[in-house]
Amino acid sequence: MELSKALSLAEEIIEIIKPYCSKLEIAGSVRRKKEFVKDIELVVTTPNVNTLKNKLGLYLLKENKIPFLKAGNKYVNFLYKGYKFDLFISDEDNFGLTFLIRTGSAEFSTRMLAQWKRVTQGGASVNGYLHDKSGNKFITPTEESVFELLKLDFIEPEFRS
Repeated sequence: MELSKALSLAEEIIEIIKPYCSKLEIAGSVRRKKEFVKDIELVVTTPNVNTLKNKLGLYLLKENKIPFLKAGNKYVNFLYKGYKFDLFISDEDNFGLTFLIRTGSAEFSTRMLAQWKRVTQGGASVNGYLHDKSGNKFITPTEESVFELLKLDFIEPEFRS
């Protein structure tokens, strides 16, 4: 779909779920401003995951008759007006890492995690958090905090390919 259509659909879903979210951002190829996108990715934090999923599910059930294609504790995949959405539910203290990874591109995200491994001489990403090789967990509330940990300058989403 064209970027303008994806942005319009994303805004419709944002209006539906924003009362149930603390943070809500568009990620993926839409955020990277690709001319054509295949799906729409959103990253959110919420005080109550069940309320968010219930409200979204009830709305989609009324509109589409199929609420979710897949749903878990931290992920919901659904169709809206025939287009695929991925909703990633993050914690406040790892929102930055989740937002960075879900903005992509996949190659960029892989390179960022490889950079973490180099910086920490063996660290990894485990359950949505960066850990050093001793297992210490690092908090990443913003994308900027991730870039700082990686010892890199911030890279605008449009240049993450």
